[in-house]
Amino acid sequence: MSRWYSSETQIRWVCKQLIQGREISHADEIAEAQGWRLSAIIHQLRTRYKWPIATRFDENRIAHYRMGTDVDTDKLKKPRSYLKPKAIKPQQ
Repeated sequence: MSRWYSSETQIRWVCKQLIQGREISHADEIAEAQGWRLSAIIHQLRTRYKWPIATRFDENRIAHYRMGTDVDTDKLKKPRSYLKPKAIKPQQ
């Protein structure tokens, strides 16, 4: 089972931040989602799901990612982990 080198919770966090229009960096993911390997998630979103994600490098060559302009986020193909997990019904 491929997990993109990161948990589904981290994938969901990345997707939500980008869809909300936020620019994120690896430091943001570490601090807020206890994640790592942001670039692997971005790569999968770009290649597998065709998300138009732009990259900006700061003066220290740290990558900051954001959604491209004029994107209808409702029409983006989304990973399974973006959807909220369904509640598990207790067995009787």
